[in-house]
Amino acid sequence: LYIMVFWELQRLTTFLVVLAGKGVDLAHIYEVVQYEGNALPRLYMLITVGMAYATVSTEKTCEIIDDLASFLGIVQHPVRGLLLRYYYLQC
Repeated sequence: LYIMVFWELQRLTTFLVVLAGKGVDLAHIYEVVQYEGNALPRLYMLITVGMAYATVSTEKTCEIIDDLASFLGIVQHPVRGLLLRYYYLQC
C-alpha cells in the first residue's frame, strides 16, 4: 500500500511541476496545504508540493527544505514517522 501511495505522490509532484510551467503559482498551493486539518496528510502534501516548488523556484529552495525538515518531528508514531522521513529523503 505504501509503495502505491508513494508512486501516486511522485506522479502528483510531476503534475505540479507541469502546472507550474503553465503559470500556476505553487507558492499559493504550498500555503493552502498548510491549512489541512490532519497532521500526517498535511505533512505528505507539504513535502510533495514543497519539493515541486523547490524544483521550479531555485531561490527559495533552502527555505523550503529547512521548513520541511522542521516539520518532520511532529509525527510521534515510530512507523509513520519512519515512512514520512523515507518519503522526504526520496523526494
